[in-house]
Amino acid sequence: MFAALFAVLFLVGAIALLLVGPSGSAHAGLSSGFMLPTQDASQVAALLMIGLIASWLGREAITILPICALLMLIIGAMMHIDDHQFPAVRDFIAGAIILFAFGVSMLRNKAHLLFIPPAGGWMYFAGNGYMQQIPSVTTPLFFLLGVVISASLIIAIGISVGIALTDNIQDVLKKFKTLPRVSTFLSLF
Repeated sequence: MFAALFAVLFLVGAIALLLVGPSGSAHAGLSSGFMLPTQDASQVAALLMIGLIASWLGREAITILPICALLMLIIGAMMHIDDHQFPAVRDFIAGAIILFAFGVSMLRNKAHLLFIPPAGGWMYFAGNGYMQQIPSVTTPLFFLLGVVISASLIIAIGISVGIALTDNIQDVLKKFKTLPRVSTFLSLF
């Protein structure tokens, strides 16, 4: 399910680019935005941790935590886009806030809510920081699209690694519980 979700996110960006027929400045914005989250190891680690935590929480958090984090990235970044040049930015910010609130309200497990504020807060300030580095030859929307696609793919990698590690750890624990000494000890409880 999460793979389909991130494939849809990627395709939305790719289809929009194919329909628009981007110019050289748009390509510059996309490529510089796409590379920006990968330039700092701490940012890559934080994005991977969001994916790992989402996969370890499981259930609905595996999709809602990354989506809420990406929405906060978009909100933080769009705060720096000039609304005189792009008048629909205010509507997109309002829509992202509503989607964020809707996503948080979908969490049934209250313990999962503990992970939304740190991830969302970090992503909000990361979005602010990313938009400080826009090249002068591009528009902020193409730059933001590149950042969002890159961040979503890094989070998807974190989710994939988390699922693989979770399955491996569970297999090791099952084998460990079948050992004679461990099973005897566990039978006491």
